Amino acid sequence: MVFVRTSAGAREARFVLGGWNTLAGHILSVDIGATSTVMGIFDGDANLRHKLKFPTNKHSFRENVKEIKRRIAQCFGGSSPDQVICGMGLGLPVLYDEQTDIIQKAANLPQWVDQRVKLVLEAEMNNIPVCLLTDVYASLLGEKMFGAAKHASHFVNICVGTGLGMGMFLSGSLYGGANNLAGAIGHMTFREGGRPCGCGKSGCVETYVCGGYMEELLRKKCASGEYGSSRLCDAVQRGEVISSFEIIKGAHANDQLCIDILNEIGHNLGLVIADVILLLDPELVILNGGVIINSPPFLIDKIKKTVDANVFAGANTANILISTLGEEASLYGHYWAVRNHLAGSVSSGSAPPAIAQR
Repeated sequence: MVFVRTSAGAREARFVLGGWNTLAGHILSVDIGATSTVMGIFDGDANLRHKLKFPTNKHSFRENVKEIKRRIAQCFGGSSPDQVICGMGLGLPVLYDEQTDIIQKAANLPQWVDQRVKLVLEAEMNNIPVCLLTDVYASLLGEKMFGAAKHASHFVNICVGTGLGMGMFLSGSLYGGANNLAGAIGHMTFREGGRPCGCGKSGCVETYVCGGYMEELLRKKCASGEYGSSRLCDAVQRGEVISSFEIIKGAHANDQLCIDILNEIGHNLGLVIADVILLLDPELVILNGGVIINSPPFLIDKIKKTVDANVFAGANTANILISTLGEEASLYGHYWAVRNHLAGSVSSGSAPPAIAQR
């Protein structure tokens, strides 16, 4: 088992299985989110040869891994993982105890708690080497090596989707804190005694900026009677369940109800990002995740205006921008961690090969 430590001593990435198979040739990157699982298969020159996406199995980690295995077989004519994959980078949105091999906490996948990780991977993935890297840090690494942060020494990567997380690259190194928990801004308190969160607390930031809150805002605003012209209110009254992505779609169609919901999300995110800027003084803030990537441009404008209004004059020098890699940022981050065989710090690798035109 190989561990990678940054200068700060944090273990952002580590091999948990097997040795290095140089014969298979392909690198598998998998980012498991609470809503969707995205997987990419790379060749050794950073070309993304296959990209697949499927709904995450919320009931079983094992069944989710089995689906990954099935997708690999589809891409390679029925081959097993060890025949075509030399290493796998895996992102899990959970708190995992490596010593006991148990998922301890999973705010947005509660049925995964107490399930085994290494045991399942050994059985289902034919014992190929697996590198575990948290989802936000995989995305951060992808941005650093292949995306907007290539030349940045102090930046943060904030992902907004079903949940909210942040990765930090400070003074030229990844930073994960003493226990690899740094950046869990989704579980800072936004409103004391507020909305219940899957982590067990109440009033966490992510309960006021993510998809679930958008859906609650929709129900409340429709009940107020102020948005009778919105087709979504008609759907809510019929008892239909409206997802956050349908709200985003409505905003693109200039539905005022949906626009107002996204503006509130942007305001709340802006307040949090302003605090991040005051605390860390980054040169760059990269925003990613389904809520960000799929929303109209006015969301980022609302975020920036709120940040400007809540950071004192002269303190906000951070450039806030949307990821150009999108959901592929984490795939490239996993690729890079595995590609370097985790030799030394993953933050100190040589320059990556150019990404093929995508």
